[in-house]
Amino acid sequence: MKNKIAFVLLLSMCLMLFAGCGNTPKTLYKSDSVEIVREGNKTAVYDILADKEYNYITKRVKRSESVFEPYKSIDTDTINIETMPSGFRIYDKTADKIIYITKNKFTQ
Repeated sequence: MKNKIAFVLLLSMCLMLFAGCGNTPKTLYKSDSVEIVREGNKTAVYDILADKEYNYITKRVKRSESVFEPYKSIDTDTINIETMPSGFRIYDKTADKIIYITKNKFTQ
């Protein structure tokens, strides 16, 4: 009986230990005006100069419901965010850079 209780306690402690292990935020891009952070399937684009935050969630959808061509979702003086079939295209206007973010890769 004691062995069973000890085993259950040990198992519970292991589960609690691993429950805290999740996706850690990863900074994909940072400039003086824009910061892009990905955590799992969530991508946050911070417009530092305008003090705004834009959040996107990547999820699987039916092909008939997906985006077939790029469209602008955000256009400000600092950034321009376009949603594309494969991810996002973000223009950092102040740094004059284009950032492409897809499910598994990031390019500048």
